[in-house]
Amino acid sequence: MSKITKNMASANDATASVDSMQQVRELLFGDYQRQVDARLEEMNTALEDLRRHGDQATSALEAQLGQRLDALARQTESDLGSLAGELRNELQELKTLMEQRLDDLQTLMQTEHRRMEKETQEQLDRLASDKAGRAQIATLMRQLADSLDEPQT
Repeated sequence: MSKITKNMASANDATASVDSMQQVRELLFGDYQRQVDARLEEMNTALEDLRRHGDQATSALEAQLGQRLDALARQTESDLGSLAGELRNELQELKTLMEQRLDDLQTLMQTEHRRMEKETQEQLDRLASDKAGRAQIATLMRQLADSLDEPQT
């Protein structure tokens, strides 16, 4: 048992020696270690605060961007609606103008048609009157020929 007792005494001495070393370390470096730990904790807290602040700023910017995009989309839709309305109005004006021009052309064609019909009728009438004149001349020529054939007494 003495060997066991020696080993235990030796272990107790080693434990006492380790404890006393830790006490010395604690005296020498303990305050510094606590300051370093506290500073690291402050830095971790500050880093987390920065991360939260960055996340909040990012969320706020995303929200602003979304609002601006929505406003732009509404404005674009409104502008497109206005342009479509203007285009419809212009197309309606062009349609009305084309219908007026077609009516004018139709009226002009009818007027020209009537004038040509009248002119044609006048030429036909003149030709008909010329035929009658020719028939009269032919009759007169026959009469003249007959009178020349008759013996003169």
